[in-house]
Amino acid sequence: MNKLFGLIIAAVIIFVTVKIFFRSSAFKGKIGEHKVYRALKRCRIEGDKIINDITLVNPENGMTSQIDHILVSTRGIFAIETKNYSGRIIGSDKDETWTQILAGGNVVNEFRSPVKQNNTHVYVLKKVLESDAFISGIVVFAQGNIGQISGSCVCSPKGLKNKISCAKATELSPEQRDEYFNLLSKLKEHSVSKRRHIKNIRRQQKRLRRGVCPRCNGKLVLRTGRYGEFYGCSNFPKCHFTKDL
Repeated sequence: MNKLFGLIIAAVIIFVTVKIFFRSSAFKGKIGEHKVYRALKRCRIEGDKIINDITLVNPENGMTSQIDHILVSTRGIFAIETKNYSGRIIGSDKDETWTQILAGGNVVNEFRSPVKQNNTHVYVLKKVLESDAFISGIVVFAQGNIGQISGSCVCSPKGLKNKISCAKATELSPEQRDEYFNLLSKLKEHSVSKRRHIKNIRRQQKRLRRGVCPRCNGKLVLRTGRYGEFYGCSNFPKCHFTKDL
């Protein structure tokens, strides 16, 4: 009897653990990344290379950037950020934070702009590759809920092929493409751990609160633009990082 009771308890624990895992943001994120990866494979032309889930170290400040997918093509290099958020998503290129609306408006969440997040990935990628080539950033919402997003580099999985075709990227020779791909592949072999990456994110958030640019260590200074005042990097135009007041 005790043995049977123990088996039942163990089964319940396993069931609850599995249920929690399948509802976790990490699992949903992986599902979204896989969906976008399948869409990305359909966008390839002959010779294109894809690198998934790579964490790069910014040579300027030691901070890390985790990139979901990188497409290395003769059409250019594309850093692709995946978001698998449900509900209504509201945001634009200029907004620091975006909004997620769930349950008919009863649940409202805010999250950092994935466009600005991916802009940092592009910046780090250019530094790592030591290239002046224009590298294009694309944000893909796996569930296709982009109707209320105003973003020039945002698309659904179905729109990814057109977004790549229309992107303003620098064309590469087959030799350049293979060179960049081989370099990134070697970097992925020695990629930093997830634990270190999370630690670096916390460090980066602290530096940002102290007015330090998370990309290049420049000082954030108050500026005025089309949409009012904001903080911009003192190393502009070399660095285009901005932060809302």
